[in-house]
Amino acid sequence: MDPAEPAAVALPLVAAVARGVALVVVLPVRLLWELTAAAGRLVVWFAGVLAAMGSAVGRAARRLLWAPLVWLARHGPPPFSR
Repeated sequence: MDPAEPAAVALPLVAAVARGVALVVVLPVRLLWELTAAAGRLVVWFAGVLAAMGSAVGRAARRLLWAPLVWLARHGPPPFSR
């Protein structure tokens, strides 16, 4: 048996083990990291959309709520007919 032969067999074995570790450990961790990062970007985007909607809703609420109250404060309550 040639002494160089086991080293030649060991190299593909090490490569196979490294690929196995990469598939079993590294790939799922990387996918989880990417999903977490994507979810974070989605949350930041959604928060921006909600903030923009919130300011629009706030303006609408001020108009719909405060305008009648200001009118009532200036003109008094409407007369009631019986």
